[in-house]
Amino acid sequence: MDDIDPVRTFTAEEQEILTGNLTVITKRIHQIDKGKRDYSVALLHDWHYALFHGVRNHAGRFRTREYGEQVVTFGDQRSTPSEFVESELNGHIRQGKMFFDDLDSRIRNSSKEDFNIAVITVAVWMHADFIRIHPFRDGNGRTGRLIATYFLRAYGLPAYIVETPKQEYIACLNHFYKTRDIDPLVHFSIRLIGNLLNY
Repeated sequence: MDDIDPVRTFTAEEQEILTGNLTVITKRIHQIDKGKRDYSVALLHDWHYALFHGVRNHAGRFRTREYGEQVVTFGDQRSTPSEFVESELNGHIRQGKMFFDDLDSRIRNSSKEDFNIAVITVAVWMHADFIRIHPFRDGNGRTGRLIATYFLRAYGLPAYIVETPKQEYIACLNHFYKTRDIDPLVHFSIRLIGNLLNY
């Protein structure tokens, strides 16, 4: 039934399907054509649907007043209430498009390292903001990492990997939610991605 809480643990078989689905989506993101970017609610829906199709019946379904939990608790945080998910997601998408415009305008006037740091900052902010909204019943973390990867790959940077060290990542994320200060999460991410870029 749709109204019961989703099961947030996965069998080994389900985990294998999710891993395979995630690999396919990530490969698509790696082939992003900068001229054909389309960051949209529809894109987020499609990613979530492709990720969970065949695993969960809530694949691609956003929480609404009529569907899903009114509020989702994740760690110490509480999501956007379901009646505001649509408007908050629309605001999130508008912010993402403004970030893309800003990055596009800065690309020729910044050093490579400064520009990469600006891209990482945007990717991390969009990732954290999406998780703050928590528009899906489950799978928001996976989708949030796809968002970060989407912004990073749009400018040729490596994919976003935050599983290690997980506790530090969660602490930085919680700091952002409590204070709106993104800097610790940015520095954490620069350290991880910077290692791949050799700085």
